[in-house]
Amino acid sequence: TILGIAKQNWATMRAGSVVLQAQRRACLIVLVCLMFVWSIAVVSSENCQITGVHPGNGPTSGNVVIVLQGQFNISSQVDVSVGGVSATVLQNDTTSLNITLPEGVGKGLQVDVSCGNGASDSTLTQGFSYNVPTFASLSPTNGPASGGGSLTIAGANFPPDFTTASEMSVKIGSTNCIVDTNEALFNQAVCEVPPGLGQSLNVSITVASQTPSVFKLYNYDAPSVTSVEPNTFAATGAQTMTILGLGFGTFQSTAKARAGNTACEASKWTSDTSMICKLPSGVNTGKNVIASYARLTASKQNAWSYNAPAASSVSRTNGPST
Repeated sequence: TILGIAKQNWATMRAGSVVLQAQRRACLIVLVCLMFVWSIAVVSSENCQITGVHPGNGPTSGNVVIVLQGQFNISSQVDVSVGGVSATVLQNDTTSLNITLPEGVGKGLQVDVSCGNGASDSTLTQGFSYNVPTFASLSPTNGPASGGGSLTIAGANFPPDFTTASEMSVKIGSTNCIVDTNEALFNQAVCEVPPGLGQSLNVSITVASQTPSVFKLYNYDAPSVTSVEPNTFAATGAQTMTILGLGFGTFQSTAKARAGNTACEASKWTSDTSMICKLPSGVNTGKNVIASYARLTASKQNAWSYNAPAASSVSRTNGPST
């Protein structure tokens, strides 16, 4: 009948609608799942992890290529710094980053990699060290005890510019030689020679706590005697002789002097160019003087004389002829 046919069609249409709705729900579920999987894949692909640096050291002048090893599945800009100084990223793949080493100093420096797109930044502590400084030469190798003047130190792996020159210190013996930051180069340093004494003194340098094992030697000039004032004295002694010269130092030390072969009764340092000797009694002319300072000696021959004896009166003015 017509009514039966209508009921049958309605049942068929209703069943088709249920199937269609089920299909739509299934598609929606599949779509959500696909989006979730895709999001996980995207996040997991943005992997930024540094595990090593090769080589682990380089020159303070920088400008060499080093390779950062790790996992770098990234699609955005990468920023790298070595010891807080930005480096230029040349190229990267999934397991390495090639960078140009920036100028710098120090050892055990932190290497940082900053990645975009939500990937976490990565840090490698104690990841890189700049090379230990080395010595080549000194100029000059000697100078006056009064100091002054410049000492030029040639070598390698010194601070590359004035901004890092404060990381360098120089000593002559145990005394600081102040570095001129305006003269800083990665292969040369200049410092102002301090006053000092002695010879064969170690010149040591330290750059950001790194010190070479080889030292160079510096000599302060030995003292010299040019003259004495006055240059004649009574044989009774107890008079003061001023010894003039150079290189007696710029501070009180163990200055000593000898008058002829006899030690002065007292010796006193007065300046880099003079010291004082209290003479003992004695005789003879053409005597030498010896000045000693910081285990260095200087002498001058025929520098002074005791006055020749002279008769002041004669108790008898006449006597027998025989």
